[in-house]
Amino acid sequence: MKKVLSVAVIAASVCFFNVSFGQKAVLSMGDYSISVLTEPAREAGQFGFIQAMSVNAKKGEEPFGFWYSGAVLELKDAATKKTIATVTADELANGKSEAVTGGTQTTYTVGKGGKKFDLMIESVMKPDAGMPLGEMLVVSFKVKGVSAAKVSAELKMKTDGAAEKLGTSGIAVNRIVKDIASYPAIVLTAVKPVKITVSKRLKKELQQNVSIESANISLSAAEWSSLCVFDVNGSTVDDAVKSVAQAHRIINHVSAKESTPEVVMFNRTSSPTTTPGDTITFTISYVNIGSGTATDAEITNPIPAGTVYLEGSAAGDGTEVSIDRKPAAGNQLGEAALVRWKVTKAIFPGEGGSVSMKAVVR
Repeated sequence: MKKVLSVAVIAASVCFFNVSFGQKAVLSMGDYSISVLTEPAREAGQFGFIQAMSVNAKKGEEPFGFWYSGAVLELKDAATKKTIATVTADELANGKSEAVTGGTQTTYTVGKGGKKFDLMIESVMKPDAGMPLGEMLVVSFKVKGVSAAKVSAELKMKTDGAAEKLGTSGIAVNRIVKDIASYPAIVLTAVKPVKITVSKRLKKELQQNVSIESANISLSAAEWSSLCVFDVNGSTVDDAVKSVAQAHRIINHVSAKESTPEVVMFNRTSSPTTTPGDTITFTISYVNIGSGTATDAEITNPIPAGTVYLEGSAAGDGTEVSIDRKPAAGNQLGEAALVRWKVTKAIFPGEGGSVSMKAVVR
């Protein structure tokens, strides 16, 4: 069934931030990339996990996202609540990585003395038409070499972004610019039920603690046991509010397989100040921040007060243009009141385009 959308233009100021780097499985989000790091980052005792960085990073521009410090993973016996094993960030300093189809597996030997066991962090690219730009990273934590009937596993992370728990299964971490949550966002969604705890953001520390706990896991000494599995994605729209809205759509799609297209618009003008007789170009960018394909989308833009539409100036690839006009006497052509663009192509999640028109200042 077709998803029919009619959307009016939303005026917004747009600031651009880009993001790239890391490992074999890198999720490209257009202007930035999300990576699962498999080597130490920052300083001693700290280890980068999932981070985002500009494709065209400026000098001094740092990545942001999730990282480890101190205790990273704790395994507890489900019956006795006693700690079976604890993995620290220092133990993740030396891992062995190998390429697998679509990604990377990195294994570590952790634990002490006779309690040593293997930990694997696996990141694999997976196609999914409901995700922005049609793919996501699947990140798994697995252990082998320790046996227990039922355990709980708690993964402890920190973030230098602005973390928000979304629903019962997701977390969005937005970049921080001057203490304000901004574009882009990294989105983690737990594939199976977990308990998520996110601490308050303290301005003095400029970080938040994130805890993800899964329960009732059987461990094997000989076979890999899955502790936590996450779908990792990110936002594609360079606006903080819409970035968070897209994060909600991503999490709903992963957890409930919702297919919901949502096309948003951003309107910019060629000149902030004008005088009578000036010609202004209006550019309207649109992007699908939903989790489903949008078809038959329609963009409308009223002719601004104090201007006259420049006939024949409306344009946009993959669109059909029509004009709504004011009544006129006799056979005269009425003055344009509104420009309408019908998008003839399907708009997939995370994709978009732009249309334009010109008007002359009275």
